[in-house]
Amino acid sequence: MRPFVESELIRTPLEEICLQCKRLQLTPGGLNDPDGIPAFLSKAMTPPHPKSVINALDLLVELGAMDEYSNDLTDLGICLSNMSLEPRVGKMVVMSFLIGCSKAASWMAVGMSYKSPFALPPPSLRKAADSAKVNLSEGSESDQITTLNVLRTRDTISKRGMGSLAGWCRS
Repeated sequence: MRPFVESELIRTPLEEICLQCKRLQLTPGGLNDPDGIPAFLSKAMTPPHPKSVINALDLLVELGAMDEYSNDLTDLGICLSNMSLEPRVGKMVVMSFLIGCSKAASWMAVGMSYKSPFALPPPSLRKAADSAKVNLSEGSESDQITTLNVLRTRDTISKRGMGSLAGWCRS
């Protein structure tokens, strides 16, 4: 075991950090400027690998969140910098609003942003849990669709009251 925890800059994806640097105007420069994101992040006590920073910026440009040359935030980038979501998931939510399927996309964003909603049951209950999971999947064979179905069902049952929701979760 390590004697200390690694810096969060090393452990986490950098895309959100890059968006925040621009949003907070900490890095007004472009990619190779002395006041750009790579230069700013390189001054950290434990800086991320330069290639990781470049990859994060490339992804943000590819998503349409940043200008390729100046690294300025686009309108989408400004929206994404205000969301507590990984930028790809955030873009999915923004675009879903534009095409009219934001509720389902928001549920999927929740499902994609957190651990699986399925707890590992004790060995004696695993067969029943697997059967319930198959029923929730509605034959889709997709973890994402199963998660979407769980969230939809949870939303429906929670309208009946917390007692109903607690009973459903136990079953």
